[in-house]
Amino acid sequence: MQPRYYLSLILLLTLFAPTCLASLDYAAWAAKNQDGSWTRAAESAVGSSPLIRLNPTDITQFCPNYPKLAKPERRKFWVGLLSAMSKPESNFKPEATYRERFRDGKGRPVVSRGLLQISIESANQKRYDCDIRHPALLHDPVINLACGVRILSKWVSTDGVIASRSPIQHQGGGRYWSTLRAQNGKVSAIAEFTRGLPFCGPRQQKRFNGVRLRPGAGVTAAK
Repeated sequence: MQPRYYLSLILLLTLFAPTCLASLDYAAWAAKNQDGSWTRAAESAVGSSPLIRLNPTDITQFCPNYPKLAKPERRKFWVGLLSAMSKPESNFKPEATYRERFRDGKGRPVVSRGLLQISIESANQKRYDCDIRHPALLHDPVINLACGVRILSKWVSTDGVIASRSPIQHQGGGRYWSTLRAQNGKVSAIAEFTRGLPFCGPRQQKRFNGVRLRPGAGVTAAK
């Protein structure tokens, strides 16, 4: 074949490969992270965590078929949940920061960072043990998601639920993330997204906070 043919082929792959990868990604951030690296990182973290062995009491509100799912689909569910959480937390922006209204034990400002808005002060607590050496590292999606999985695993294991339903007592992931507290109005949108994953129920959600989802986007594992 002529060199010109190869150049044309390379150009086409360069132009369309990111779109093809995104079309296989079932996570809420697929359009933002078109190379699929965030989903792969989250899948790796979830796969080595206790999450896929857990059966929270509110799981069917997020994924009706979860009790019947095999481990690969359970892993995808938790990744889908984390990705849906990251929309209200950071708008899918790894560079996002938020200065909290409280201070740490030494009176210093607490800044939450990255996709899942995690602060270095909480990340390095013994119960999570994320071992973050510098706050800027939390802007790395791989590090941020791995730490987020540790935090979520801790509280879902402890409380047996994903989200808080009571405005008085925070439980599950709601102990750390306000987006998983029912009174803040985000839980229903997150649950709507995860219920729309093809393996979670018969109906697939077409949009999530204005983001169009691709039909069949959960069938093929991207990560």
